[in-house]
Amino acid sequence: QQTFELASTLAQGGQTPGMGFIGVQVYNTEMTMGIADVTLSSQPGGTVRYNGSNGLPSSTGTMTLADGLGYIFNVPAGMVTLSATGGGMTFRSHAVNARADTVTTTLIQP
Repeated sequence: QQTFELASTLAQGGQTPGMGFIGVQVYNTEMTMGIADVTLSSQPGGTVRYNGSNGLPSSTGTMTLADGLGYIFNVPAGMVTLSATGGGMTFRSHAVNARADTVTTTLIQP
């Protein structure tokens, strides 16, 4: 719970009780490294944030850094479709079941 709240505070995600929070890792096809310069989106939408240069969630990032990490705050609980664009690659969108008041994690690959 403390990590969950800290991520929202650092990224200024404004996580609301009863909503879902998705942690996303954008990886290469070999699953060996993150991919930079990728933007994330979700349907239904949420508040998208990325890690900053200090390796912590940030409110100012506009895309993934080399670690490939992103966060989507305040998505409705239930099925959420995630999409990624950029990084010179084509990514597969997929749905995840976001749970209320907890962190749901997923990977996105080309």
